[in-house]
Amino acid sequence: MEFVKKLNYKSIVDFLHNAQEEVFWVSPSLTVEIAYALTELTKSGIRVSVLTDINADRFRHYEGEFSAVEILVNNSDLTLKKARNLGLGFIIADRQGYAFFSPLRGYEQDGDRYNAFKLDENSISPLISHFFESEEHKHDIFESSEAEQLKQELHIESVQPSDIEETKEELKKDPPLRLDLKRLINVYRSQFQIVEIKFPGSNLHIKKIKLPKNALPFTDTRLKNSIESQLRLFDDIPKKDFFQPFFDVKEDYEILRASFVTYIKTREKNIIKKNDKPAFEIEFNQLVSKVLKVKDILKSNLQEEIIKTKAAIRDSLKQFFINNPTETLSELNGETLEQGAEQEANDIVGRIHFPSAKKLLENLRLEKFYYDLTWEDLKDREVIEEFKEKRLITEDEMSNLIIMSQAYEINTDE
Repeated sequence: MEFVKKLNYKSIVDFLHNAQEEVFWVSPSLTVEIAYALTELTKSGIRVSVLTDINADRFRHYEGEFSAVEILVNNSDLTLKKARNLGLGFIIADRQGYAFFSPLRGYEQDGDRYNAFKLDENSISPLISHFFESEEHKHDIFESSEAEQLKQELHIESVQPSDIEETKEELKKDPPLRLDLKRLINVYRSQFQIVEIKFPGSNLHIKKIKLPKNALPFTDTRLKNSIESQLRLFDDIPKKDFFQPFFDVKEDYEILRASFVTYIKTREKNIIKKNDKPAFEIEFNQLVSKVLKVKDILKSNLQEEIIKTKAAIRDSLKQFFINNPTETLSELNGETLEQGAEQEANDIVGRIHFPSAKKLLENLRLEKFYYDLTWEDLKDREVIEEFKEKRLITEDEMSNLIIMSQAYEINTDE
């Protein structure tokens, strides 16, 4: 962890995704993006505790968004508390954390400002006990007394439904500015990412031999096609026991894609939920290890199969020339014809490039690449509707994105 950091929305989400057990968030204000990120953590069984100020003036001054508090209060798996006159902020995930200077704007981009510093490990438990009820993080009697006094002065209490209604009524009378499209899109960019998964070399079992140009001593297209249709590098591979681990890996690859990736036809892209990335990474790396083991298993067996295939193609060509003699073989018969056909077959096989097992297996590997969704992706109505159709977003979220994107188009056309 960096000691002094430019802490912004993207780096916060990255930090939160590393949490394994518990997260504590304290700040005078919250944005929708952060609220969604904290809510996503609870779906993985991570304990999340949040302390913030829900005073209507905070939202009017654009130090946060009331809808962010509504998102959190509707999550029964999350502990949400309120405080008055709160002017500091910190985030703790397990035994690591940062203190940051408020207000922390969710829409800031990387590199805007240095605004946070790493918390010393010895200060993490006292900070938690000063702002939250936690038996695990309680310290000596003097610190406990000081913590209780602080909680009283800040009026730290659980957020009640009546608190939400009161703030909501105040904001109805004097509302804050509405969330713009760019920041709304940032919410979804934090939840989803484009992932490109590739498995080059995975079709080696159906690889065909490519004949050199003019290798066949006749021009009859039908005869050429008849020969070329038989030129598979491997024959009856599915029936060979040594190849089963290869097919097992191919099946695991398809299961991995089906489990974590959603194909978006309108953009021809694969989408992964960022909340699923840690589990995906684990399974992907396990599959990479399996592929390496399979390559070791296949190496000698594949080379043996390639040698057999070379001999089989030679025999097949020989028999073909016996049954379909070329001009030079047409007047021959018996053993002489057989020898001539064998010579023709040897000449062709000698010009065919047969790849080595080592070369084939060099191409067998798993690859993945991540990309962020673009503004263009998420303000495209067809993309938004497909996200809804694939159950990546809700009906309300789809409607909100469409409304905001239409408003954006109107503003840019003026």
